[in-house]
Amino acid sequence: MKLTGNTILVIGGATGIGFSLARLLAQLGNQVIICGRSETALFGRHKRKCLDSSLAFATFADRESRRPMVEWLKADHPTLDVVIR
Repeated sequence: MKLTGNTILVIGGATGIGFSLARLLAQLGNQVIICGRSETALFGRHKRKCLDSSLAFATFADRESRRPMVEWLKADHPTLDVVIR
């Protein structure tokens, strides 16, 4: 797999190993989208500084919040080619 120039969605990328992986992938030149269940973790100030080239989206804690996320991904990121969960 090519490790640069991808659009990557990291599910659970707001904290821990997921965040470390998202940060590494962003440093390698990928557009990284992180999502998770905690808005505080997703939109934390220090995380935005570490992931300047990435995006974060709101939580998906319940079924109703997943649908808008999928629609947003389809509309704004049609080149999404890697999903890590």
